Amino acid sequence: MIWLTGKQAPDHKTIADFRKDNAQPLHAVHRQFRLLCHKLGLFGAQLVGLDGTKVSAVNSKDANFNETKLRELIQRADAQLAEYLKALDAADAVAPEERRLSRAELAAKIAALQEKQDWHAELLGQLAAEQKQISVSDPDARRMRAGGGSVVGYNAQAVVDHQHKLIVAEDVTNEETDLRQLSGMAKQAKANLGVDQLEVVADTGYCTTAEVVQCQADGITAYVPKADTSANTRQGLFGKSRFTYDAPKDV
Repeated sequence: MIWLTGKQAPDHKTIADFRKDNAQPLHAVHRQFRLLCHKLGLFGAQLVGLDGTKVSAVNSKDANFNETKLRELIQRADAQLAEYLKALDAADAVAPEERRLSRAELAAKIAALQEKQDWHAELLGQLAAEQKQISVSDPDARRMRAGGGSVVGYNAQAVVDHQHKLIVAEDVTNEETDLRQLSGMAKQAKANLGVDQLEVVADTGYCTTAEVVQCQADGITAYVPKADTSANTRQGLFGKSRFTYDAPKDV
């Protein structure tokens, strides 16, 4: 669309507001598109692939806070306030031409620092057991590992049909890992395709026994490689997965 319009793209906030204000119509459009794909025979509806990708939010890293970061900021502010107050006490004893900051300037800095410290303390009070992070600009965004670094954003999930690589199910979550996404996404894909049985493939990040068992209960066969967490394997030695049990010999 951007290419067709000569790169005359709307602002990201315009797109976000349009999506938010038209959630139901957009879902209806998605449904009609899937029905059209069904009518044209574009879905194989037998095998799908699932994967996720980290998507950056509008929220910057500086506007994302957890308990550790907030406590460090509050402690740092305490130290700076102590320095400013010490400088304020010494300001009158210094000759006017030697002053770096006037009494009024120091008072302004102290007031601004105290205001920010109070705000950080308020954010710290808002943190709960189930909410480990607070994002100021985008409340639902979370800081998560991505590509060797980190990003404040979301974990976008997509299920793709094998025949023409068309997306048959999608979701956006703020959970950092994919561990709890397999069964829910596969079930959504199965419902959208309108089939009784479905096979799904995913990478090691989706491997949990509970999710695979739930897929089986929902008529879905999941093919997910099991993670090798052996410390020996990481050291280049023979891990537990390299050994098989010989019952007759009991070895």
